[in-house]
Order: sequence, then C-alpha cells, then structure tokens
Amino acid sequence: MLKYLVSHRKRLLLLIFIFSIYSAKARVVRLGFPSAAGITGVDFSSAKVLMSAVSNGDTVQVFPPNLTATALSLDTITKRLTWIGVGNGNNVVPHVNIAATLTSGADSSIFIGITGEFQYIDTSRNITFRNCSVVCNKFSSGMADHWYFWSCDDLDIGGRLTNLTIENSFIYQAYFFQASGIIKNCVIQNLDLRGYPFLLQNNYLFNMYSVTYLSSTFQNNFFSQAETTFPNITGMNNKFGLPFSSVFMANDYINYYYSLKSGSPAIGAGLNGDDIGMYGGSNPFRISRKPDEPVIYKLQQVYNNDGKNIKVTVSAKHYD
Repeated sequence: MLKYLVSHRKRLLLLIFIFSIYSAKARVVRLGFPSAAGITGVDFSSAKVLMSAVSNGDTVQVFPPNLTATALSLDTITKRLTWIGVGNGNNVVPHVNIAATLTSGADSSIFIGITGEFQYIDTSRNITFRNCSVVCNKFSSGMADHWYFWSCDDLDIGGRLTNLTIENSFIYQAYFFQASGIIKNCVIQNLDLRGYPFLLQNNYLFNMYSVTYLSSTFQNNFFSQAETTFPNITGMNNKFGLPFSSVFMANDYINYYYSLKSGSPAIGAGLNGDDIGMYGGSNPFRISRKPDEPVIYKLQQVYNNDGKNIKVTVSAKHYD
C-alpha cells in the first residue's frame, strides 16, 4: 500500500510539473484580426479585454484596419508582452497607434512596428522599440532605465531615461531631466542634453543647444552649426558647419529618407569607417519600418482528429 501511495504521488507530481510547463508556454494572440469568425482566446477586438486575458511572455499581433482608437486605448500596460504592428513608414497606412502608460510589470516588453505615445509612472526597465514612431515625454516621478530604440522615426522623448540607447533612428527632439546613455548613427533635429553624460557617435545634428553638452563625449559627428557654437567640446573627429544639402539627398520621405547623396562627406566618415547617419553601421535604418516577424493570417484546428494527433493548419507571410 505504501509503495502504491509513493508511486501515485510521483505520478501526481509529474502531472503537476508537466501542466505547469504547458501552462507557462507563451502564446500569440491577435488584436483586430480581419476575420468574422475569430478563434476564442486568440482573437480580440478590445485592447483592454486582451490585457486581462494575456500572460507575461505572450505576443500580441495588431491589425490596424479593423481597430478604432477606442479599441486600441490602454490605460496601462502591466505585463511583459511583445507587441507587433505593421510598421510605421509613410507607405504603411493605417498605422497601429497605441497610447498607454508603462508600469514596472511591463519590464522587458518589446514593441515592433508600432506608433505610440507612452508614459511611465514608476521605474520602467528594459523596454525595446524597433521600427517604431514613439512619443515618450510624459512622466511623473518614474524613471526609464535601459530603454533601447532602433530604426525608429520621429522620436520625441524626454524625462528621466538612464542607460538609454538610440541607434539608426531619426530623433525629432530629445530633452532630458536625468539621463545617460549612447546615441549613434542617428539624424537629430533638436537635442537638449541638459548637462547629462552621453556618448554620441556617427550622428548628424541639425540643432543642439549650446550650453548643455559639456558632460558628454562626441566622436565622428557632423553638425550643421558652426564650431564656434561649441567651444571646448569633448571628443574627436567632429565636423561643423555642414548644411543638410551638402550631406543628404533631397528628402523624399518614402524613398530617400535622410539618405546620403553621392559623394557625401558623411560616407565612411564615422567611427570604424561607417557612414554618418541612419544608414551607417551593421543595423541600418529601414525606411518602411516593417517588422521582420512573420504574421499568422490563418490558424485552423481540425477537431475530428484521430485521437493521437491534432491537425493544425498555419499560414504565415512576411511583410517584406
């Protein structure tokens, strides 16, 4: 009897362990999927309802043509999720526009191909934005730590952002109240470092406020402003007084967005021989801002299975 109880207990523990692994698996859900007959537990028409149903580690694919602003409205994002939209390039219409507040529960979340306005109310860590257009300049007492931006457009960021990284992006404006980090291979329209320490490499800067840069280091940057605007700048191989027309092609938002012109002095002028600007380095800016991730557009399970196997049909496509 004792042997039976021990054996039964082991089987029970094994079943509990297997169930815990299964229940912990991340899943993919869809918001606004263009189908009249959605899949229960997979397809949602409201972001708020979806937020209640998902778990940490899940992926949310967002389909904007079928969503209203109300459907995309989120009070807060409280879970660690990956959000995948359709890109935010000018040739991607409509965009996925999300407005939300990030809490510490959303730490390590990833946003891909999303246009959004975000704020943070407590310490928010390890947030990644790829192929996005982001406004994040509203905050209370919180701090953003280790946020990463790559191949983003029209960034409007400010506030308390420590250990910040921005690469291969267009920054519309950035101003800080407590911050640090690295900005490289970007085109920057307006920058106010406010005396906080940053490393800037391989950027083109239209306008940087002249009294706020002394704690930062500049390497291989191009400035439209004259060198006399920045006396005692720390760094090397920076060049000044270079107007837009001498560096870039005529700005075509869809096809030639801040692309270097033939014979541009920015070609090979960056650190390690990289180009200055958004297309330099190993991860150049992507004009469409479309994500790499495949999109599942058909998911069908055949319920009359043979008792041993579950037949599932999955169809996916790539944006590019």
